[in-house]
Amino acid sequence: MVYNALSTVRTEVVAIPINADASYSVKLLVDPPNNWEQVTSSLIPNDNYANINSAAGGILYFEASELPPIGARVYHIMRNDVEQHSKDHSQSNHLRLQYESEDHIVIANDILSVTFDR
Repeated sequence: MVYNALSTVRTEVVAIPINADASYSVKLLVDPPNNWEQVTSSLIPNDNYANINSAAGGILYFEASELPPIGARVYHIMRNDVEQHSKDHSQSNHLRLQYESEDHIVIANDILSVTFDR
């Protein structure tokens, strides 16, 4: 989430320290809950002139445009290999009613099972 504390619309370049050994994509939430739009981004190596051991290997830059006055816009940053993994396993994220009895209801997917007492 990128927040604008000013009383006017503004555009800002966002810089996020990030691991440089992968590629990343940035998406903007344009119509909640599921309409995401790709945002152009660049991953620039971090020169680490201060020789800090824990410094990130790169910096991800993207433009947060048209931030509303005293408001925010939601961005999602994801490693591209993770995005592909989630696309490959998207079926496992669909919830289904596993079973129902007089005592409880179980809702599950391939990863998680939740039991509700009646």
